[in-house]
Amino acid sequence: MELDEFQRASLYVSTYVLFSSIAEGKTPPQEVEAFFESMGVDLPQTGAQASEYLRRLKASEVRLDLPATARANLHNHVKVFMAQAGYEAPEPADSATSMAAFAARLAVDAYLASLTGQTRGGQAELKLVKFLQTHLLPTLEKAEVSDENLRHILKTVAELLRTDTNHLTRKLAESIKNGYFHGHVENTNRHQQFC
Repeated sequence: MELDEFQRASLYVSTYVLFSSIAEGKTPPQEVEAFFESMGVDLPQTGAQASEYLRRLKASEVRLDLPATARANLHNHVKVFMAQAGYEAPEPADSATSMAAFAARLAVDAYLASLTGQTRGGQAELKLVKFLQTHLLPTLEKAEVSDENLRHILKTVAELLRTDTNHLTRKLAESIKNGYFHGHVENTNRHQQFC
């Protein structure tokens, strides 16, 4: 299902609230459960073990696909990525909840820009795609969770985000091909090379 800007913002905000709720040992708000249900996702209950795991889930610990030196600096890379986008992350910057909050912020920025027809919405979407592909999605997909319910939640959310990322990538590629982002591509490429 291809999402519009409002639905995309809702997905990423709901993901952040879901992660935060679980990490704090709370039940997600009804609105979040209803949103995921509308996406065809049933959210199972989680317990203290899931809460503790999600509270400690960091990219620098689960990204075993990266060399040890890259993992050791991953926290800083994520922090710089966020700072370059004008976002100050709560520590640790590479935690699943901090990264979900950042993705939500980018999605909301893109939605708000779409309301006024500003091109910065496309820039936020470009940053969102890069951040998802580089940091958040690999972290969720590499997490080795023993709690069955949390494993289901992370896997399902990662699938939703991956599907959205693929749709958004195609949309942005078409926009770039048609010259919509002329003048902004150089800045994005420099940004991507750094992160």
